[in-house]
This record gives sequence, structure tokens and C-alpha cells, in this order.
Amino acid sequence: MGDGVRLAVAILILFIAMVAFFFAFHPGGVQGVSDPATMLQWLMKQWDTTIADPSAKSASEATGTTQTPGTTTALGRG
Repeated sequence: MGDGVRLAVAILILFIAMVAFFFAFHPGGVQGVSDPATMLQWLMKQWDTTIADPSAKSASEATGTTQTPGTTTALGRG
């Protein structure tokens, strides 16, 4: 196995371990998750709710605030 393949496998194993630890040590458990199939459904539902709807307005569009290019904010960043 090449070094790149080993790195990819190591990252995959770490990701799977993090997901397993999340479900194993989540305080009070995750509601409605009792087996791996429902766990994946729950994870995909959470992913779908975090992705912004393309037709939804951003926070600046919703409040009507805009920033002219070249100006700075209160923190001094443009």
C-alpha cells in the first residue's frame, strides 16, 4: 500500500471512531436511535437540516444590512 492509501484509510478509521464515540458517549443518548440503520438515517437528517436552502436568504439579506467593498467593520476587517 502506498503512503497516500494508508493516510486515507487512517482518516476513514478515525472518522468512523469519532461517529461511534459520539453515539456511545452522547449524554442521555440520541433520541430514536437504536441500531446502525436508524443511526445513519438520523445522521443524514441532521446533515440535511444543516445545509442551507438555496432559496433562503442569508442573514445580511434578511436584515437588509450590506457592506460596501473596501470598507471595514467594527473589528477592522473588510
